[in-house]
Amino acid sequence: MNSSIEPVQPQPNQLIPNLSERTSIVGLFSDVSLAEQAIVDLQAAGFMADSIGAAMRDQSEESELLNDTGVQGVDEVAKGGGGLIGSIITNLFGDRTHPTGADLIAILVGMGVPDSEARHFENGLGKGGALVTVDARGIRTTDALAILSRHGADTAGLAESSSANRTQGLASDT
Repeated sequence: MNSSIEPVQPQPNQLIPNLSERTSIVGLFSDVSLAEQAIVDLQAAGFMADSIGAAMRDQSEESELLNDTGVQGVDEVAKGGGGLIGSIITNLFGDRTHPTGADLIAILVGMGVPDSEARHFENGLGKGGALVTVDARGIRTTDALAILSRHGADTAGLAESSSANRTQGLASDT
C-alpha cells in the first residue's frame, strides 16, 4: 500500500456534520491489513456483512479482501440499499462492477457521502488505499465511525469533526 495518502483535516470554521443524518460512513486505509481488521471488528460489533463494502484499486486485491472478510464490493452495498438509489446504481452499472473514478464518486454520493468527501476517497483509492464503507442508516453511525477510526481510517475529517461536536456539546453543558 502507498502511505502517501493524506488525511483530511477539518477547517476551524467547517460545519460539523450531524452523524445521525448520515446513512453511510466511509474510511480510507493506507494498509489493507488495517482495513481487514476494521471489517472484522465491524462484524464483531454486529454490523452485517451485507452492510459493509470494500474497494481497492487493484481488482485482484479487492477480490481477495472481499473473499477473506465475506463482505461485498462498495457497489453491491449501494445496490443492496434498495429503493431509488439501488435502482439507479443497478441501471447505471448493471451487475457487479469494479467502480473507479467518476463511477465510484457517483456511488458514494448516492450512499449519502458529500461530493467533496467522495472525491477525496476516490483520490485515495487511486493512490492505492483500501476503502471500507458501512451502511449504518444513521442509527449506528457513531459506532461505525469509532471502529474505523480506531484502526487508523482517514474519514475525511468526519471523526475529528464528530469529536469536536461532542466537545462543543460538553462545553455548552457547563
